[in-house]
Order: sequence, then C-alpha cells, then structure tokens
Amino acid sequence: MMNLAWRDIRHNALRFALTGFGIALLTSAAMMMNGVYRGIVSDALLLIDRIGADIWLVQGGTQGPFAEASSVRRNLVQRAEGVPGVAEARAYASVSRRIGVDGDLRQVSLLGLDYPMDAGVWLPLTEGRGLGAGHYELVADDSLGVAVGDILHVGHDDYTVVGLMHGMLESNGDPILGVSLQDLLTIRAWAPSEAVLLRREEAAASSRGIVSENMDPGAVAAVMLRLEPGADIAALHRVLSGWPDISVVTRDQQRDLLVNGRLERLRKQILLFTAILVVITGVVVTLIIYTMTLEKLHTIAMLKLIGAPNGVVVGMILQQAVLLGIGGTLLATAMSHLMAPVFPRRLFLLPADALLLQGIVLVTCLIGSTVGCMKALSVRAQDVLS
Repeated sequence: MMNLAWRDIRHNALRFALTGFGIALLTSAAMMMNGVYRGIVSDALLLIDRIGADIWLVQGGTQGPFAEASSVRRNLVQRAEGVPGVAEARAYASVSRRIGVDGDLRQVSLLGLDYPMDAGVWLPLTEGRGLGAGHYELVADDSLGVAVGDILHVGHDDYTVVGLMHGMLESNGDPILGVSLQDLLTIRAWAPSEAVLLRREEAAASSRGIVSENMDPGAVAAVMLRLEPGADIAALHRVLSGWPDISVVTRDQQRDLLVNGRLERLRKQILLFTAILVVITGVVVTLIIYTMTLEKLHTIAMLKLIGAPNGVVVGMILQQAVLLGIGGTLLATAMSHLMAPVFPRRLFLLPADALLLQGIVLVTCLIGSTVGCMKALSVRAQDVLS
C-alpha cells in the first residue's frame, strides 16, 4: 500500500509539495498565535510570580493594581508591618512613559523599587548590579538596547543604567525599567512648568482646596506583603479585610484576575482564530485529496479490475493524507521556531502545544481524506473502459 502511495506522490511531487507547504503555513500561523497568547500570559504574570508577594493590599472596592487602577497611601506599608504574621511589606507602583533611546522614542514601563528595602536583587540580572542609591539609578531590560553605564533622560532628570536584566517585559511587550520608588513618584508627578503654574492658580482659586486621595503625589498602587513561614494566610486575610479603606487580594486571585479576566477575550479570540485555521486546513486537504482522487479514477478502476481489494485503494489515499499532515506539521514547527526570534512579541512555543496541534492537524487530514475515499469506493472495475 505504501508503495502505491509513494509512487503516486512521486508522480504528483510538485502538487504534493505545494499542498504540504500550504498546510505548514496554516499550521505555523496557528502555532505562532498560540505562542503569542502564551507569551502575553507569561509577561502578564511575570511580576506577580517574580515579586513573590503572598497578599496584595489595594484600593478599597477595586481589584488592582493589574486588573484596574488602584491608589493607596504610602503609610499603608507601616500599618501592614505591624500586623502579626507579616514578614515584610513593600510599596508597589508603576507607570508607562516614552523616553528617548539613541534618538528614538521608546515606550517603557517604569517599576518602582522600594529602596533600600528592595534594591532589585530579585530581578533576573545578567549584567551589572541592582540599585545602589536611592536616586538617579535604574536597571533596564536588555531588549531596550542600552548598556551598563548609559545615561537615560526620564522626566526632567538623568539616570544611569547600573544593571541589565533579561525577559522583563510588560504584558503589552514594553521593556521594564526598575527605578527607586521615590524617583518613580517624582517622575510621575513631573509636569511642564506651565502646567504647574496652572495647577497652582486653580488651587488658589478653589475655596475648599481639597485634594482627593487619587491625586496624592505620594500615593502608590498597592502594598505587597510577604508572610512569615507558617503564617495563617486565611486568618491574616480576615484581619486585613476588616480595614475599610483597602481590598485584600491574594497571589492566586491576582493570577486568576489576569488570566480569566483581563486576558479572557484575548484567549477566546486566539482560540477562535486557531479553530478557523484548522478548519481551513481541513478544507484544503479535502479539496486536494479529492482532486488527486479524481485524477486517479482510471488507475483505481484498473486496480479493481486486477483484483485489488478496496482496502488497498483506501489505504493509499489515507497514507497520502497522513504524509501530508506529518510533513506539513513538521515543516510548520521548524518555520515557527525560525520566525520566533524575529517576531515583534515574545513567543512561547511549548512542545506540548505543538504536539497537540500536530495531532489535531493529522486528525483533520484523515477526516478530510474521507471524501476521496468515498469517491474511490464508488469506482467500478468496468469504469476502466470509460
């Protein structure tokens, strides 16, 4: 059976190769889309997992700071440190900015490190060091294209790059820059002199002069708590939930809010596009196998005339479909890994995902070949005379 299938493939080598290449393109597109989703999820969970906080204290009535905006007073750190079972409390804040790098404007995410308690030693540093001073130093992701010792102008101050890290990206793909929390608050509050004058005039004209907490220049997005070994997280959660000005979110809840909340629509879109590509692959295979079967009707009738059973004919068609599926998926896997380094977003091409998609495409090829098999079975031996 394989001999007949192989002989027919060699006879239609160009068509078979082009069909396999088309399947590879469709499959590699599905693989890379799934890789994009995996990369986005990994980037979104990156800070939550690396920071390692057990509990996040966020603005009351919100689920921030990753799912929505949050603002709490910085003295919440001291309040939380006094709770039994809390080993460490740190402030968390981040802000997006566009900065100049080698004459180009680049979008970055600035992460506030609560120095000196947090000097960034938990960051995946590949070169240089963490923060050694409370001002005008930063660590940058190497995707920004800077080197240790470079000077970056952020806000109205210059910052020295003292360390490089790898793989620290925001969920939107922007590189993360770690600066001291005090510097971050200064950068966030910076405004042109005209805007400052207008703000002072508005404050002077206001009869009440009340500033909301959300506008507090010293406010942070959240406070992160690391618990002592053996601490009862449920009991701590109950105690902290009694504070009326905050909401308490655990690490697992933060992950769930991101994956099943903020990224839910993205996941559904990617799954839908992947399903569409698989269906298109099935349609292409069905049409190609059916066309190839039509071209072999006289040969199939001759095989039946000399006594070949239906299983030989069906086996030939099925083996061609299997070869198309295996060849196309193997080529798709190679193409995906070759294109991943130059892709504008980080791709996570997991072997398990590739095997699953390869199995789906192979089953799709087998299902698509049934139309050709049905046509082959309808051929009679006397049709050789037609």
